[in-house]
Amino acid sequence: MRVEQSTRRLAVDLLPAALVRLLFRPRAFFVDEPARGSLLGPLVTGLACIETATLLGEVLRMAGVRGVLIPWPFHQTVMVSGVEPSLASQTPEGLLMSVLVAPLAGALLLALVAGAGHYMVRTVAPAGTAGFGATFRVVCYSAVAALGAWVPYIGALCLVHAAAIGVAGVRVMHRLPARRAATAVVSPIALLVTVFGVMQVLAAVALLVFNYG
Repeated sequence: MRVEQSTRRLAVDLLPAALVRLLFRPRAFFVDEPARGSLLGPLVTGLACIETATLLGEVLRMAGVRGVLIPWPFHQTVMVSGVEPSLASQTPEGLLMSVLVAPLAGALLLALVAGAGHYMVRTVAPAGTAGFGATFRVVCYSAVAALGAWVPYIGALCLVHAAAIGVAGVRVMHRLPARRAATAVVSPIALLVTVFGVMQVLAAVALLVFNYG
């Protein structure tokens, strides 16, 4: 049974039990989630997970750990290419900048993915679906998978988990069959990965030119 958003505390979804339920039982989580209402709670949850992953990842990078997923394209490094991060991005100032930028970049990223995702939802199911708020809610909660993004070399697998959470959420919130829900979720993620990959390659090329040009 779904409960009204007004009966929830703002950060109730940041409780460990709620996060564990969202990670391992996403369908059950979204069954209890209202399709309409305030989006502040889901947004806070998503940004908190992104901020946590960014902080942990940057601390590991400063400690010299390699293979840590770089969350934002403006970093001058590639995750597993062997290209070393620039010295500027390994300073305390670089860490502070990443932590400060993470919420802003995260909010923009969530909005863009939600917009693309909702466009796909309306494409595969023109009628009978919930509004944009439901899709945005799903995207924000899917960001909980980012909590594992800081794990060296395998952190990128969190994107697969985020997609699985997103498919479960879209199925429940928009009442779509599994195949249509997967299409609506995977398409914008594929676009995001492509853009991210291109920007990472360009950053690596720029770094090589700067160092050896």
